[in-house]
Amino acid sequence: MFAKSLLSSEMQPAFFYDMESVRATFLSELQQGNAKHCPCCDRHAQIYRRKLHASMACQLIRLYALGGANEFIHASRLIMPSMVGIGDFSKCKYWGLILPKDKAIYDTDVASKATGFWRMTSLGEQFVRGEISIPREMFVFNDEVLGHSDASTTITQALGDKFNYDELMAGHL
Repeated sequence: MFAKSLLSSEMQPAFFYDMESVRATFLSELQQGNAKHCPCCDRHAQIYRRKLHASMACQLIRLYALGGANEFIHASRLIMPSMVGIGDFSKCKYWGLILPKDKAIYDTDVASKATGFWRMTSLGEQFVRGEISIPREMFVFNDEVLGHSDASTTITQALGDKFNYDELMAGHL
């Protein structure tokens, strides 16, 4: 009787799933703005809307000023007094503005650490110099960019009223 009930047609949907349809339904619900638990691993999942805010823009300028267009700079050197949101700097990678130091590529010293070192991309340089605008928000899931907003922002718009672009860039243009 037990084996018979396991194979009944009303029980099959609970045991056999088409993973592609489960994945499509899961992602569709995430795209509608719902936070969900993954049906496979039960981890919390959601698509995050990441906005480039004033502290991130300020740290990009600081990276540029410290020579981050030509060399890797540790994130601890980008912190300025009274700055909030300093942990968000690494999210600038979602816009393609910075690159992390990859130990396997850039460092032959086994004892050295690569974590926390960043270099600016050419896109990042253009953004900091005010030559281009970028999407205001990026939509991120599982550390991957799924898309971006239609609205754009410039470096001065991202800085807002909290920081003065000309003061931050003095001597670096």
